[in-house]
Amino acid sequence: MAQYDFVDIGVRLVYNAATAFLIIRCVYFPRERKQDYLFTFFVFNFMIFFVCTFLKYILMDIGFAFGLFAIFSILRYRTETIPIREMSYQFLVITLGALNGLSSKGTWHPELILLNLTILVLVMVLDGMFLNRLGVSQSVRYEKINMIQPSRRAELLADLRARTGLDITSLRINRIDFLNDSAEIQVFYRNGRHA
Repeated sequence: MAQYDFVDIGVRLVYNAATAFLIIRCVYFPRERKQDYLFTFFVFNFMIFFVCTFLKYILMDIGFAFGLFAIFSILRYRTETIPIREMSYQFLVITLGALNGLSSKGTWHPELILLNLTILVLVMVLDGMFLNRLGVSQSVRYEKINMIQPSRRAELLADLRARTGLDITSLRINRIDFLNDSAEIQVFYRNGRHA
């Protein structure tokens, strides 16, 4: 077993934690406001960092290593479907933890800082600035089933704007439930926060 370098591990942990915090808390959370995923993102990031750091210091059989990573590849939540955006962030924090955990001792100055900053800037530009201009979407359950007719689209938009207080630009009807007289509607809006 190789000798642990706690200064190296500590510095890489700081880089990892700072980048993960900025991505999760300053880019993801202000737009989505979903606290349920914050814990998951942070835990996945730190656990992958620690597992990868530990694996770097031990010698193991190649079959055991492949088996261990196969467990990570089939890991999923069985109780609830994760939206694609949250799945993307989960993949991002796992990758970030792995990159920082597996980096070699010589890369903790310019290369690792540049890597973390590049990932942070890409996420900020793509999700925070570029995609924010395209608008935010939210799924709502709507009970006025008679308003979903194509001929009443303008009335439906006006009613949704009045009820939500959001600048809704467009909508898409995802599902109609005639049994409960309701519809699931995806609304797209600009510069608004979901209450």
